[in-house]
Amino acid sequence: MQEEKESKVCSPRCGRAAQRWRRHRERVDMLARPNPRRLRCLWDEACHALPLDRRDKIKSALEEDYFLSPEQTEQYFQSLQKSQKPCGGGGGGGSGGGVLYDRKEQAERQKHLKQRQKWLIDFSAQVAYRMCDYVAKGQKELLVSNRLRSIADVVLERVAQVLGEPKPTRAHPGRLQRFMVAISDRIAVWIENAVYQADEALEEDSKCDDHMSLDSGKAH
Repeated sequence: MQEEKESKVCSPRCGRAAQRWRRHRERVDMLARPNPRRLRCLWDEACHALPLDRRDKIKSALEEDYFLSPEQTEQYFQSLQKSQKPCGGGGGGGSGGGVLYDRKEQAERQKHLKQRQKWLIDFSAQVAYRMCDYVAKGQKELLVSNRLRSIADVVLERVAQVLGEPKPTRAHPGRLQRFMVAISDRIAVWIENAVYQADEALEEDSKCDDHMSLDSGKAH
């Protein structure tokens, strides 16, 4: 009897400990992923010394964090490379003149870099604003199929990574967490509808091709 009482007392504690461990693990995983600002600083400071595969990984990470297409990402990094020309030597002056020239050149590069990064920040803000407006104007989506629920879970995980937050449960009472769930559900429905419409368009195209082939056969 005493052992049963102890097990009943320990069960809730064990459950809370496991839940706390999961939250800490999600937090550790999130902190282990470098944020976009650190990636950009790494690129600015050590691009010339990084191997090609490491540079490609940085490009891919920034592409995912800012919802950029491969073309936009390549354009962004080309603009960075143009602004990161190697500093020339200090002419006929001493080492002090060379250091002063390097600092001035670095300040100019940073100025141009901030101007080129502004469009990326504006683009991210525009995406966030329109996404919030899209969710606020709509009603709560009903996930009527297992496929739709699976899509929503994948989107929710990606949204959590972008925001740097742990993936929330659907019963979480927090305002941010409820918004993350709502936006993921809406995007999932949007994806499902887009796939359905694309399938319909493909079916219509195939029917037109069949009719054209039949008509050409009759003409012959």
